[in-house]
Amino acid sequence: PQDYYGEFNVPGPTLPVIAVPTTAGTGSEVTPVAVISDPDRTLKVGISSPHLIAAVALCDPDLTATCPPSLTAIAGADALTHAIEAFTAARRGDDPRLPQQHVFVGKSALTDHFALLAIRLLGSSLEKAYRDGSDGNARADVMMGALAAGCAFGTAGTAAAHAVQYPVGAVTHTAHGLGVATMLPYVMSYNLPAAAAEIAEVGAALGLSRQSGDGADASAHATIREVSRLFAAIGIPPNLANLGLPEDRIDWTAEQALGIDRLIKNNPRPFDLAAMRRLVRAAYDGDMSATMM
Repeated sequence: PQDYYGEFNVPGPTLPVIAVPTTAGTGSEVTPVAVISDPDRTLKVGISSPHLIAAVALCDPDLTATCPPSLTAIAGADALTHAIEAFTAARRGDDPRLPQQHVFVGKSALTDHFALLAIRLLGSSLEKAYRDGSDGNARADVMMGALAAGCAFGTAGTAAAHAVQYPVGAVTHTAHGLGVATMLPYVMSYNLPAAAAEIAEVGAALGLSRQSGDGADASAHATIREVSRLFAAIGIPPNLANLGLPEDRIDWTAEQALGIDRLIKNNPRPFDLAAMRRLVRAAYDGDMSATMM
């Protein structure tokens, strides 16, 4: 598989794939991405190609009925992170060559539709599915939410929360969904100067009423608090220290995350190494305010 790491390195169509997900989270049944755990590189590595998109996706929420609460939470938190990162992803303009140059081409009206659908479904039903796995309606909403989030990020892309998870997961040996969800509120806070209006729209999709205050900022801050509350309610760690990241790996984590260009270039607020170090340190300390420097 190392022959195909990166973007556009799959040389042609594969045999047709029929994808039947048994968890509601990754959305990989509708995305152009496969993620490989490579022991030689320590980190997980992505293979991104339109040739990887499945021919058929059969999404039956009954197949998730026996997922334990922890797996329901981890997968669902991954799906919500997909949707929020896709909705707040950078726009790439209208260059017609974009689809030949990037697998992820940035947000659009269509990806926004799928992302907001996912956020509404997951916001209303993820905690219910976590608390009562026999709730068929909640299971159906969460599976549809994961599918819709896959349709969103498969085009728009994910961003910094996913980039940081790769090295964090390699060090802590924790599940992907735990890492991206732990990072998401901090990344949303970091992105406030560039995406406050979009983050406020995420809050509306989660069912929050519009906050009075300075433009979209008050609603955006309320949205981040609600995402943190939801994740805490389903057992997501509040910071990277609780996830198990050693303090002496903060700088290494930042350096590795910054190097995952296919994700970092989607973030609405740019990064340099100093900014990434501040973000990872803030997420380690649990200090949301430090992300906005």
